[in-house]
Amino acid sequence: SNISLRDSLDIAVQTLHNKNLIHLIEKLITGLKKGLSFSDLLKENSIGFPPLYIGLIKVGEKTGNLNIVLSQLNQYLERNKKLKEKIKGALIYPMFIGCAMLIFSVLFITVILPMFNEMFSSMNGEIGLVLQQRASVFTVLTIFTLVLTCSLFIFISYVNYLKKKDYKRASKFECHYFKLPILGNIILENQTLNLIFALKVLNASNLNIEESLYISRDVLTNSFLKVELELIRDDIITGDKLSIAFSKSIFPIKVSSFIAVGEKTGNIDP
Repeated sequence: SNISLRDSLDIAVQTLHNKNLIHLIEKLITGLKKGLSFSDLLKENSIGFPPLYIGLIKVGEKTGNLNIVLSQLNQYLERNKKLKEKIKGALIYPMFIGCAMLIFSVLFITVILPMFNEMFSSMNGEIGLVLQQRASVFTVLTIFTLVLTCSLFIFISYVNYLKKKDYKRASKFECHYFKLPILGNIILENQTLNLIFALKVLNASNLNIEESLYISRDVLTNSFLKVELELIRDDIITGDKLSIAFSKSIFPIKVSSFIAVGEKTGNIDP
């Protein structure tokens, strides 16, 4: 619509109702008036923007394609929002069942089990013995469920901590996420779309494929995929075609197929 960035931010201040967001935009406008770059202002004033977004905006500023970058970023965010809703929808039922089982397990061990043990111990004969044995088996299963849930929570927390320290070590654990039924495919699809978006924007900004792959790592939240992308970049540097490099990775086969078509037609636009 040919509106300048400053004018767009001025309009946003007048239409938004979130006080924190308005305050942030006002700081951005003040910085732009001082001649500072938009990407530097975002990096300085906002902790909510992923590094890749700021990096893409910086590339757009340098190449003069900021309006294209912002337009594609908007389309990406809308698509990403739908994917996140899809992931949340897939997780709601398992999380509900897991929470219900956890609450029931705690109540069973602390409240129900002592009542049953007292009742069964007062029974004479074989029936009372059988009921006590079954209650003991159920107790073991309940404790196992609690231990498994706590172990899973500790494992995920440890992997997230490891990602910040050494993502290559974390990749040895996060590679197993893609083996999860249904959820694994959704995670891979989401990460792949993020990568394609980044490559598309960087390609439009006339960066070579090696630089684009290096910068695009920041859009991937899974450590294993980051390592995979580094291997793809290494293969390209050693002379492999982009399609062949992608075909060796965990990324969906359709990605390498589309790239192969682009290589044949001379138009590799993710």
